[in-house]
Amino acid sequence: MILTIDTLHNLSKQLNIAFDGSQQDWAIEFADPARLLDYIQFASNSDLKNEEAYGIMSLILASYDDYLSDFGEDKVDIWKKITALLNQNPCLYEYLLNYWALWGKNDDVFKITNHVRRYLQKV
Repeated sequence: MILTIDTLHNLSKQLNIAFDGSQQDWAIEFADPARLLDYIQFASNSDLKNEEAYGIMSLILASYDDYLSDFGEDKVDIWKKITALLNQNPCLYEYLLNYWALWGKNDDVFKITNHVRRYLQKV
């Protein structure tokens, strides 16, 4: 799903992200492991349209990948909170999840890859 500039501006405003429209990959550029739980809480407590839900999930997954890169493991079970969000509409996130799963490639490119692969094999 390609996110519209209006959706990115709207999400950025709600999340207090300094988006000015010049960034190429919003979720990657604004991924922030320090704000990951805030992003999850926002997604859990907001009534989001599909495009907004997809956008925030993109940000959550990129932030979680950075989190794993920074801390090496998930000691507070953040992945469980992420999968609860994914389970609300797994079809919506299919393309996004397959991006992180890297099917047919080495699993060491992204730290999140094995988590996503295991999730997709279950659903």
